[in-house]
Amino acid sequence: MKKVLIILLVLSLFIPQAFAADGLVVETTFGATQISQGIHNINGKEYYPLMAVSEALGAVTYENELKNSMFIISRDGDTASHTVGNTFYVFNGSVMQMSYPSVYDEQYGILVPPEMIKTMFVVKIEGNRIIRDMYTNFYNGLVSNLLQYCIYGDFYPENFVRYYSFYCKNPDMDPGIVINSVNIGLDKTWHSDAVIAENTDSKQVLVNKLNRLPENHEAKNLVPVGTLYMKYRNSGYMLDAEAYYKYVEMYDAAAKEGIYLKMVSAYRTEDYQRNLYNSYVRNYGQAYAEKYSAQPGYSEHQTGLAVDINSLYTSFENSKEYAWLKQHAHEYGFIERYKKGREYITGYAYEPWHYRYVGTEAAKIIHDTNMTYEEYYAVYLYKSEYSLDKDRVWAKVLQIFHK
Repeated sequence: MKKVLIILLVLSLFIPQAFAADGLVVETTFGATQISQGIHNINGKEYYPLMAVSEALGAVTYENELKNSMFIISRDGDTASHTVGNTFYVFNGSVMQMSYPSVYDEQYGILVPPEMIKTMFVVKIEGNRIIRDMYTNFYNGLVSNLLQYCIYGDFYPENFVRYYSFYCKNPDMDPGIVINSVNIGLDKTWHSDAVIAENTDSKQVLVNKLNRLPENHEAKNLVPVGTLYMKYRNSGYMLDAEAYYKYVEMYDAAAKEGIYLKMVSAYRTEDYQRNLYNSYVRNYGQAYAEKYSAQPGYSEHQTGLAVDINSLYTSFENSKEYAWLKQHAHEYGFIERYKKGREYITGYAYEPWHYRYVGTEAAKIIHDTNMTYEEYYAVYLYKSEYSLDKDRVWAKVLQIFHK
């Protein structure tokens, strides 16, 4: 028996010893909040329940799927992210060190050292009390307006700094429009802020002035276009196989009504696009070229999913072919890509002849909602790293923000 007790005593030296205080109080200008899961002591080190403290201070918290990483937005517009087990967190884009790592508790979630709480929220800690004087100013108001949308699917926490910055520049804009504008990239500068497009071989790849193809990208699964479907014979057009077969279906359906949809452009290589763009610059100038021609690597034609139909003039909008496409193209997975009045989103002038294959499901949504592909991508395809527990009570948090 004595030997067993000695073994247990030795083992206890290597097993984290933890206990929680009876309670923790968060005191702000707006009142006090009692947090039942108090200060935790683990092997002589103090830890605080990050989610509970954050929300008592009026912050909005998000977790990833594994619930081992958090993203926090404070009522002052500060942001922080942290993954359990690390000795650092990211605060407003800067890496901040902690003296010891965070831990995870199944009941209380992520527990962190007090220094993280102090730095993030500018608070004083006195015993079991966290004290913060809160104030309200113009910028707090903007944060408050944005965070009313924090439980909706279009609010991506990792974009918050961009929302806030864009809103500060456009304070009279509806916050919902601010969020949607940032999601589709209207806060960025075309070309200079561009990134390499994701899923470049997918039918749903987004290629525009902010999402470019990798250098020397070549589309896969290309097939030759039959002469019947070309306006100019022996043009040697190629198109993605799936897009081509759906185009043939669309052509046949239109032809039964006396409508003939002839391609005037399809797949282009990067070199072809470079020569085309440079010719626009030489003949019409840089500004004109940017409206009507994509730079090499930024063209949808390089994906093999885009076609120009019948004409390259805006007068095509008055044709019976255009009227038929407006009504039926989505049934075959094609969308009018560069719509009138949406130039500020797409980056290109109105092109009633330019159609892009995205698949019938996406095309129907885009047709029925009159979206651009940029808007569709932001709403339906963008994936956030952080999830939101819809069952959590946000009314209290938002009430704190509005005081």
